[in-house]
Amino acid sequence: MHREISPKLKEICRNDLNEVEERTETDILHIRHWLEKQTHLNFDIDNQFILAFLRCSKFSLERAKDKIDNYYTMRTLSPELYENRDPLLPEIQRLLHVGAVLPLPKVESDSNTRIIFLHLGENVDYDTMSFGNIMKLFYMVIDILLLEDDYAVIGGLKVIMQCKNSNPKYMLELTPTFIKKQALLIEKGLPFRLRAVYFMNLPALFQYLFELLKKILSSKISSRMEVFDDTKLQQLYKLTPQSALPKEWGGDNGSLGELTVTWKEKVQSYRDWFLQNEKLKSNEDLRQGPPKTYLHDFGIEGSFRQLNID
Repeated sequence: MHREISPKLKEICRNDLNEVEERTETDILHIRHWLEKQTHLNFDIDNQFILAFLRCSKFSLERAKDKIDNYYTMRTLSPELYENRDPLLPEIQRLLHVGAVLPLPKVESDSNTRIIFLHLGENVDYDTMSFGNIMKLFYMVIDILLLEDDYAVIGGLKVIMQCKNSNPKYMLELTPTFIKKQALLIEKGLPFRLRAVYFMNLPALFQYLFELLKKILSSKISSRMEVFDDTKLQQLYKLTPQSALPKEWGGDNGSLGELTVTWKEKVQSYRDWFLQNEKLKSNEDLRQGPPKTYLHDFGIEGSFRQLNID
C-alpha cells in the first residue's frame, strides 16, 4: 500500500502525471518484480519510494526503472555527497545552524510547487562550509522530502539560491565536472520535477559564471534559470507569488529564522535513517553487464582544470 493524497493532488496525478489510480498498485508491483532481478540493487525499496519514481516519470515504467537505477548508482559514484551524512557531524551542524537549506512550509497555491531556499551568502563561511557540503545537505533534505512530502514529489520543486555577499572562493569548487555532476543528479537521479532555479543577488563574478553555467547545463535546466536582485523583487513576484515567499522577502510563508530551527530538528530526527541508508547504493561489481561510470554512461570526464581565483 501507499500513502493517501488529497483530491487536489490526485487531480494533478491524473491530468499531468498519467496516473491511473486503479492501476497504481499493479505498476508498483511491476517495478518491484524488476528490482528483484537487479543483482546490483540487492536491498528492499519501499513502495512509497517506487511510487515517487513512477510519478516523476509520468508512469512510464522504463523511465521509472532508469530513474531508480540512476538514483542508487549515483550514490555509488558520488561518495563525497552520499557518505558521512550523519547530521551530528560538525560540518553538517554548521550548515544546519545557519539554515543553508530550507524548504518553505506552504506550497505555491496555483502549482502546488515546494520552494527550497539555499543560502550561500551572509553567515555562510567558505573556510568551514564548503559548497560540496552544502549540496550534501541539499540531497539529505531532498531524501526527507521524498519520504514524506507528496507536494514536492507531485507538484515539483523550485529552488531559490540566496547569494548575497557570497565568497568568490566558492568558484574554486565549481569546476565543470562538479557542475555537470549536480545537473545529472538533479535531472536524471532524483524523482522530482525541477520547476525553476532562481539566483538572488549574484556577485558580478558569479554572474559571469551563471552565463557559463547556462552553456554547460542541459537546455531543460538552463531554460528554467533566472537571476534577480533586491531591486527586482517585483519581477520575482511575477514568477513566484509573493505570499509563497518567506516573511523576510515580503511574503507570509514562514520565517527563515524559525525554519532554521525547525529543519535542524527535522534533519537530526532522521539521523538513524541516514546512518542505516548509507549502504543503500548500487554494487557495480554485481551489475549484469559492464559497471556504470560517470565518463562512459553520463558523459563526464574525470578531470578539468580549476578556475584560478585570487
